Amino acid sequence: MKNPRVIVKIGARLALFLGGALACWGQSAPLKLGDASKFLPIAPCPAGQSGSLPLKEAVCYTTTISNCSNHNFAGDPSVIAPLGATIAVSTPPAWNGSTIFLHNGSNGEDYFNQGDSTSYAEEYYNNGFQVVQMIWVGQGWQNAPGEPVQILKYEACRPATLLNAVYQNIHGGSSAPGAMCAQGHSAGSAAMAYALAWYGAADYLADVVLTSGPVYANVEAGCQYPYAQAFKNPIEVCPPTQFGCVDGAEGGWLDAAQYFVTDGDAAKGVAGYTITGANCNNWTGSGQSTTATQNQDWGGMSVVSAGASYSYPATRLYAFLCATSSTGQQNNSAAQGQLFYQNFTSVVQTLDYDVYRVDSCMGDEMIWFGTLPGVNNQSAFNVSAQDMIDGCVSSDFR
Repeated sequence: MKNPRVIVKIGARLALFLGGALACWGQSAPLKLGDASKFLPIAPCPAGQSGSLPLKEAVCYTTTISNCSNHNFAGDPSVIAPLGATIAVSTPPAWNGSTIFLHNGSNGEDYFNQGDSTSYAEEYYNNGFQVVQMIWVGQGWQNAPGEPVQILKYEACRPATLLNAVYQNIHGGSSAPGAMCAQGHSAGSAAMAYALAWYGAADYLADVVLTSGPVYANVEAGCQYPYAQAFKNPIEVCPPTQFGCVDGAEGGWLDAAQYFVTDGDAAKGVAGYTITGANCNNWTGSGQSTTATQNQDWGGMSVVSAGASYSYPATRLYAFLCATSSTGQQNNSAAQGQLFYQNFTSVVQTLDYDVYRVDSCMGDEMIWFGTLPGVNNQSAFNVSAQDMIDGCVSSDFR
């Protein structure tokens, strides 16, 4: 086991107790999970869409997620198409009893292997954690072919159900000796944020690390065209006075919430798997305004929408957002993340909470190559990994 790094956190811990505000942090009931079929072993572990492979120690299983409800906009419940997944389980010889679930970005069809000198998966495994890497098979979790309008909130039932099935069947549920934890990047951070805000995952997750997102925090803000005044100008991400922001000398920064048209056709992609044909952020270049109904529908499918829960009193939550890039590339992931994190205003909402500014990210979102001005310019990879290693413990969870 590696020696733990010494990390100094510089962040405000002032609670903003607002009279009667607690009710707005919780939803009346989590959305219903779907079903996961029996985990069936498969060998060797299949490669991801881009050829990615899990840790060499991994034992792989296949499962199918089904019976996720899709409350479509006509008001009639339907069922989202089943979707297969592969989970790669790496259990160290001296397992500490805790399990870390990793969800990659984009469509989730590649294993999460990112990191700096080592990957997060290797780092956690070498520190005694059972690591679960996963891939979706055949398509991403955001897609449900054949439906005229997709609702991300309900498609997020897929990763939320898979996460819960891993907790129950791989980790060992509430009787396991250690903690269940999760980490998601970019679209994967959105999957984990949906699980927390809508599917009751805070009931069993002890520690959650989110990097570069959640990118679907407010889909209306990302897609609406022309923009409402609230989203037209870049918003300030993590201002120094915001609860939980580890700002240091650099403070907050500006970022636009709109999905980029030139950055991998993000706006086109979001339109394709939410409202087919909609001119999300004018990706067509036609100048056609999005309709009031489209804007309302995008708002309703967002992580941050009416009924979401922001109360995770037994869960640690850590976020890492790119403020500057070594390549000069930036996208909307920080601004979208801000629209989620600004809902946390008090120590009673989480067991621990930090939002970090990351400078010198590689490309749009790769925080693991950046540094943290608010933590003495330490490595973002080191701090994010250590936040998981230190926080994924069961002693004070439940």
